[in-house]
Amino acid sequence: MSDLEIIFPHVVVGYNALDLLKLTAMVTIATLAVLQKAYAEGSDSGGTFVMVVILLAVMKAYQTYSAMESAKQKTRDVMTRTLARQMLDSDKGVLLELLDSMEEQEVKEVILGYWALQTEARALTAEGADSKVEALLQDSFNSVCDFEISDSLRKLEENGMVTVSGIGENRLFKAAPIEEVLSKFTALAGRGGG
Repeated sequence: MSDLEIIFPHVVVGYNALDLLKLTAMVTIATLAVLQKAYAEGSDSGGTFVMVVILLAVMKAYQTYSAMESAKQKTRDVMTRTLARQMLDSDKGVLLELLDSMEEQEVKEVILGYWALQTEARALTAEGADSKVEALLQDSFNSVCDFEISDSLRKLEENGMVTVSGIGENRLFKAAPIEEVLSKFTALAGRGGG
């Protein structure tokens, strides 16, 4: 129950006015009937009748109260089930948000790698491109980070956005002209992949 009170702080599950009116009216009528019977017949007669009326009034009041508590519990159960369903939906939303974030991160890595190569007149080694991106990030965010250029360069190479010369660690990367890259990117985006 405490979870519901935390999540729904301004929602009070209580009794509706009609139930409270029924309970109050029943108790009042039973009390008036008992008092009238007691005064009409005197204090010695009708003792059994008074006890029966009181017993019936108490039973009816308990029945009404139990029905009200049951309705209150059903409302709490509905709120709990609804909350549980919404949490399941939100788990799916969180997963989709994480996937979106990962895709954006991949695109940012590729863009940074392309930027490092595009802004140099000469071809760069993977280490040179990595250092250039790390310097940009440090200047921009005043924070030291270890950028992994290898994934970015691999994706750029796979999509024909760089030219590569050399072998092994001596490989040199040169960015393809921006017009060529944009046309390839547009074609990849049109196919829904990349």
